[in-house]
Amino acid sequence: EWIAYLAIAVLALVLRLAELDTVPLTHGEAREALAAWRIVTPGAAGDPITASSVLNFAAQSLAFVTLGGNEVAARLGTVLAGVGVVLLPILFRDLLGVTRALIFSLLLLVSPVLLAASRLGSPAVWSMLAAGLLIWTVWRFQATRLSGYGVGAVLALTALIALAESGGLILALILAGAAILTILTNPIENEEEDAPKRESWTRSFPWIGAMGASALLVVIVGTSFLTYPAGLGAAGAALEGAVRGFFERTVSQPMLPTVTAIFYEPFTVLLGMTAIILMLRAGTISAVERFLIVWVIMGIFASLVFIGAQPAHALWLTVPLTALASYTAYHCAVTTTQDKVFGIPPWARWVTALLMIG
Repeated sequence: EWIAYLAIAVLALVLRLAELDTVPLTHGEAREALAAWRIVTPGAAGDPITASSVLNFAAQSLAFVTLGGNEVAARLGTVLAGVGVVLLPILFRDLLGVTRALIFSLLLLVSPVLLAASRLGSPAVWSMLAAGLLIWTVWRFQATRLSGYGVGAVLALTALIALAESGGLILALILAGAAILTILTNPIENEEEDAPKRESWTRSFPWIGAMGASALLVVIVGTSFLTYPAGLGAAGAALEGAVRGFFERTVSQPMLPTVTAIFYEPFTVLLGMTAIILMLRAGTISAVERFLIVWVIMGIFASLVFIGAQPAHALWLTVPLTALASYTAYHCAVTTTQDKVFGIPPWARWVTALLMIG
């Protein structure tokens, strides 16, 4: 299993680094790169620019210092973050199962939206990485009540909202809405058995340590390890961009994330919808699947109201849809008898696979 994940990581890195410097920086990339370049290069022409992503700014500043000013250095941060997103399913092996988590990672490896966002320096990749870590730490804290996971959850939330990009706040709201609706639709069947698990978060959560660590994270990353105090302005710019995105349209295409997801990943959408149909017909929808389904619904709604969304924000939809698609792919891989839901023979999966590859 770990050899498989190592191979996935290497392949993900190769796919993102291959010919990375042959495509010129886009307008948005150039602005972000210039913001970092003018700070790390003494005597660089032009006034300082406030970056829109603290994490991107810090990563580009470090890359420019070590690798020089070029396209690879400007995009290296999101390349590595994209590899991190591909490997996120490792953290959810206990929830999804070993095989399904591996399938999920493989599907993320070949995700066109994630690949393009990683190669084109989109800060949305940082948002998705922070979101994945947030979900994992919240889940682990709920299961163990260990203070380290609580601190990690606040750090991930801080990175998502203040350090990633303007869409980070929107993604945080999407996840919050999905979590609330999942809890509301998950009735407690055994009061006595579940009572210890419902211990008040207010009493068990490490509020002081988490808040202190969060403030320290913002200061250290925002100032590029205390070398550029004015860099904290990028955190404010991200929050300002989130508010402005509800009123200022950046492109003429409405619901751009939804349209992008459907156009670039139709098979992911198809497999994800198939998973929902299979679960509904089987009458077995776990809390994890409900969370993913509501995440997709909330993502579609967000793409409607957040008119300042960029194409890379299609990750709001493609990542949960890919997780649902892994359900379909897993059942296709393990089914050895005729399907009980639709009556489909086992050989049909190989025909379908060949058609999809074709």
